[in-house]
Amino acid sequence: MKYFLLFAYVLISNTYGFSQIFLLEEYFNDPVHLPSTWKTIDKDGDSYNWRINTAGTQIYAVSDSWRSGGIGPLRPENYLVSPKIDLRGLSGTVKLRYTIQLADPDSVKEHYKVVVSTTGNSAADFNTSVFEETCSKAEYCENYPYWHERIVDLTPFIGQSIYIAWCHFNCTDMYKLSLDSIQVRNIANVNLTNHEHAYINLYPNPAKENLIVTGSFADAQLQLFTADGRQVYQSDHKSKQAEINVSSFENGVYFLKIKSQKGIITQKVSIAH
Repeated sequence: MKYFLLFAYVLISNTYGFSQIFLLEEYFNDPVHLPSTWKTIDKDGDSYNWRINTAGTQIYAVSDSWRSGGIGPLRPENYLVSPKIDLRGLSGTVKLRYTIQLADPDSVKEHYKVVVSTTGNSAADFNTSVFEETCSKAEYCENYPYWHERIVDLTPFIGQSIYIAWCHFNCTDMYKLSLDSIQVRNIANVNLTNHEHAYINLYPNPAKENLIVTGSFADAQLQLFTADGRQVYQSDHKSKQAEINVSSFENGVYFLKIKSQKGIITQKVSIAH
């Protein structure tokens, strides 16, 4: 049903004067395996690589710089590589969005980069870095807003087909870097100033009884969908904060969609009673 959700995004976006098409969406919903269309590269050769991790109802990808069970510190150079993304024939802008978190407040200096290839999907092909950072305590998973959003401009690659990779490297003896909710979207005829300032924060996530939503979405409609596309909540809000009672919803992964004059923002939400 993910195709239904993508189609809905495009139709609703057009009502606000711009077209928004999702070229890639990945939420790592399989609790056991990474998607078969994605590739992992263990360049450091220690046999530890990107993998799936779960915490309650949350499912996400992780790469380790330290492992329990007597293994200890690792020196990762691990690549998580997307499927090929076709940017030919596009106009406007192309944005990559993803979220990260860490797992230990005392071991936060995970380092990674986002790299792009226009030729192939082996490690040697990824020579163009579009974003790189050493994480900090602000990215610790129990610090509000828990998962932290990153947005990277891929507009210079319009006209080509690309692969995107997350390379976890240049760190050791921390714990693990977590990655989730990856989206690549093409936006045409959009007021970039307004759109770039559209954001939301959700907490707690996972939610048990009430989900608090804050951000730049005054005068907006909030909708909550199950992972298979079934709408379970809809409400209009004038203020920049909303509270959704989720106590009657089943445990699992949901998608919160906020529609306003600034565009559409979609966030992954977990409910665990």
